[in-house]
Amino acid sequence: MIHEAARQTGAEAIVTRNKPDFLRAEIPAHSPEEMIQILEQRSSTNEG
Repeated sequence: MIHEAARQTGAEAIVTRNKPDFLRAEIPAHSPEEMIQILEQRSSTNEG
């Protein structure tokens, strides 16, 4: 259900503490810690 809702709304990723539930997902699933790293990388890339 979460995957389908994310897909229908055009989400880029799913943030979850239960990544094994999303092994077959079409959308990447990230742990909260991974998502923080991704956002930090995007932020530093956009700064300069």
